[in-house]
This record gives sequence, structure tokens and C-alpha cells, in this order.
Amino acid sequence: MRVLHLSDPHLMAPGDVHHGAVDTLAATRRVLAACAELPTPDLVVVSGDVSDDGTVESYEAARDVIGGWARVRGARAVFAMGNHDQRATFRQVLGDGHLDAPAPRPSTPALPGATCPSTRSPGSGGRRVVTLDSSVPRAGYGRVDAAQLAWLREELRTPAPAGTVLVLHHPPLPPVTRLHTALQLQDPAPLGEVVAASDVLVVLAGHYHHPMSGIFGGRLVVVAPAIANRTDTGCPGAPSAPCAAAGPPWSTSAPSRGRSPPCTWSRHPTTARRSSPTGGGGRADRPARRPRTPRVAAAVTGDRAGRPRR
Repeated sequence: MRVLHLSDPHLMAPGDVHHGAVDTLAATRRVLAACAELPTPDLVVVSGDVSDDGTVESYEAARDVIGGWARVRGARAVFAMGNHDQRATFRQVLGDGHLDAPAPRPSTPALPGATCPSTRSPGSGGRRVVTLDSSVPRAGYGRVDAAQLAWLREELRTPAPAGTVLVLHHPPLPPVTRLHTALQLQDPAPLGEVVAASDVLVVLAGHYHHPMSGIFGGRLVVVAPAIANRTDTGCPGAPSAPCAAAGPPWSTSAPSRGRSPPCTWSRHPTTARRSSPTGGGGRADRPARRPRTPRVAAAVTGDRAGRPRR
């Protein structure tokens, strides 16, 4: 399954601009135009902060523009809640966030924090997509509470035929700045235990407004940069690092930017390994004492605004 991972479009009502500077709908259209040059995805994921102002119009724009882009390509679109999103209007327009998907099982509880119940995609080879609402009303930080963890544990009890993709807004990774420390996911360890004991293949997140990746619960976490600001569309020839399922682990190709041959970092249940091509100047399949963070590039926009509130 090929996934196009977007995040933080911060869409607004018509005529409004993000931080008084960025037309986020126009930025979203530019990102999608650039992504039209990429191989067609099976799934389009937006990992939160779909809206900045929580208006019905902003969610309708997300449904029509992002969902419409996916639909004409035969792809499914999945939206997760972020800290800027409003649950009532999100649900009014986007429902559980899984567009064009089978209805959720009647047994799935309507948890306040479980905006999007798990959904198995019939067009994705039996791969399941689960989204969690990690937002806390009127707060920038995130949390997955005990009820959500119990729900998630039960949902993942039966493995999907081809594994699970887990989506939430707040990355379960250590923050890299003081700002992100205040905005991080609180107490991620219990979530990591659930992930480690499940068939989750990869965790997709956003929120930090810059790309990063790492290992959590023995699984690869990919954090997409924001569409809304402090990002760039990716000039022609910009490096990319697609994630690909190759057997049990997921791997990330790390472009070397011309300094040495490309390398591949593979996620293994117990070790992180680096594979270099022959003659690459490094040892192949070298075990790492601690998981190294692979580089991941994504399509983003050229707009920026000063010191945004994530």
C-alpha cells in the first residue's frame, strides 16, 4: 500500500488567512498539485489540524479538495483530529474521518476521544487504518487516555491480514525544542506498550510542523511537516524517502544528498540496521546500539508565518 502522508493544513473559512499571512487553502492546492507528479497513492492520510478555526466551511474544503483529490485517483482519504480541530464540526462534515470507507462495526463504542474507529480498507490488501484523537480541548499538548487505550487494545487484539497503520496528531517521540516540549504527547509509554504488542506497522503523526522520524514501541514513526507554514513544496529533484513494507519490517530510504551512496534504515523488532550498497564506504547491515532516526522527505509548501501557534 502506498500512502501519501500530509498534515496540518490549518484550513480556514473563505477569506481568512493563517496568522494573517498564509492562504492555507491555496497552499493545500499547491501541495496536491505537486503530489500529482508522484506515483498514485492507495491512501491519503491527514494527521490532524485539518482546520485552524473549526468552521464547517474549513472542513468542507478539506473534504472537497483533499478528499476529492484522493477520490479521482481511486484512493481513500483519512483525517485525524488535531489540537486546533473542533470535534463537533469535524464530525458534522467528516464523520469519523474515514471517507469512502465501510461503516464502522456496530460494536465500536462512541468514545469522546476516539473520533475515528478502526476501519479495514478493502482496496488496500487487508491493511487496517486506525486513527486516535489525541487532542485535549483548549490545550496544545496531547493525551491518549485510559479509555482510548483500552479501546485500541481491543481493536488490535485480532491482527489485520496485512497489518495496521496507526494515525494520531501528537507524535509519540521526544520533542526537539522547548516549544515542542510544551506541546508534546503526555505519558506516551502506555501507548507504546499497546503498539509493541500489536500488528501496527507504522505510526503517522504531525503537529510539530517539521519532518522527523524515530522508533516507538519497536515501530517506525513518521512525522509529516505542516502544509500551513514554515515549509517548502519540494523543488524539482528534491530528495524523497518512501516507506515500503518489505516483509515484517518497514524500511526508509535515506537520500545521501550526493555525499555518498544512498542508505536504507530498516526497523527490526530488536535492532535498527543500516544497509549500504557495495562500495558505499561503510559496513553493510551494521547493527545500531540504539535506533537511528531515518530521514523522511515529504511534499510541503513554500509559505511561512512567524512563530505559529501549533
